Amino acid sequence: MSKKLFFFDEVIIGSGFSAYLCSKINKKAKIISPNYMLNFQNYPRRKNLEKNLFFKQILNKKMKSFGNLKYDLKLSNLHDSLIHGGHTNYWGGIININQLSRTARNQLKFFDFKILPLDFKNTSCISNVSGLGQLVDKDNKIFQTSKFLKKYLNFFLETISFKDNLIFLNLKNEYEQKFSAITKKVYLATGIIQTLDLLHRSGLFDDINFLQMEEYPCDFNFSFNNKINISKKHVQVKFNFHGIMKHFLNSNSSFINCFKIFNNFIYLDQNFLSNKNYLNIQYNKKLNKLIEIGSKKEFFGSSIHYNNVIINNSKTLFKHLKSINKNLIGVSMPFVQQDSPGPVSNDLINHCIKYVKKK
Repeated sequence: MSKKLFFFDEVIIGSGFSAYLCSKINKKAKIISPNYMLNFQNYPRRKNLEKNLFFKQILNKKMKSFGNLKYDLKLSNLHDSLIHGGHTNYWGGIININQLSRTARNQLKFFDFKILPLDFKNTSCISNVSGLGQLVDKDNKIFQTSKFLKKYLNFFLETISFKDNLIFLNLKNEYEQKFSAITKKVYLATGIIQTLDLLHRSGLFDDINFLQMEEYPCDFNFSFNNKINISKKHVQVKFNFHGIMKHFLNSNSSFINCFKIFNNFIYLDQNFLSNKNYLNIQYNKKLNKLIEIGSKKEFFGSSIHYNNVIINNSKTLFKHLKSINKNLIGVSMPFVQQDSPGPVSNDLINHCIKYVKKK
């Protein structure tokens, strides 16, 4: 039996924050994103990519990583989760308004979120940097894209290929049925792990030997006072106990409110440091493996904001995909370079508004 064939003008791959932004800017593009864990059961589970999500998995058992690309990590902790809504299922929704471009600020009114200034009463956290706020929905809950991306095609993208000016997508659904799609343009809005998986499966890594990604690292310290560190050497966000539970379990459920009784006793300082940290990886095609290399002593992956993948020490992944096909456009974390320590949502908004064509 031949595969069913779809024709789309433009496609968005993913369902996280970048995919949501794309869908609001380009309303005609079709969203393709898997929603059922059954989509991935034929791929090996990678528990070493779930460590950062341990506490969040308590509330959501579907936060698991599957893929045929293995990761041999030494001093690093990468994360992956294959659930609808992407990283917005376990983020704090923090944004730096001062880092938004003028164009981006003018576009904010078209999105489904509003921005609350940080204070203990409304957001359960404060900062030493002015301009930081929290993205929330109309009910003042931390913004989650799964509440708004309701119209999407429930497919898993297995491989992507190109011929002439067309892009070919090989898809499967939750019943393991195979489908194909032809499109003119793809906005790739997947996280770093799933993006690398896709390129590996599609044979687009054949000329790649080395990868690098970067982050502004962060550390965490418990404290027993509500005073903020006014030093500008790093960006600090101080959470009261209610904020700790909301941000790090990312639960909008009402039971979290019972922890407010501890608000005046326990706080957590999240400090984003100003010196960038780098992760260098070697790609071994025969072993289907990415291997961490180098003798660095710094732990990588503390912030889960790692971004800007560089290939072969010479070209960004964003430019690499554009060289393969000018209409393959990366809009998520692998393709964005964070401008300053702290939240990265503002960088994603700037990037999407710059590269996604409004329709």
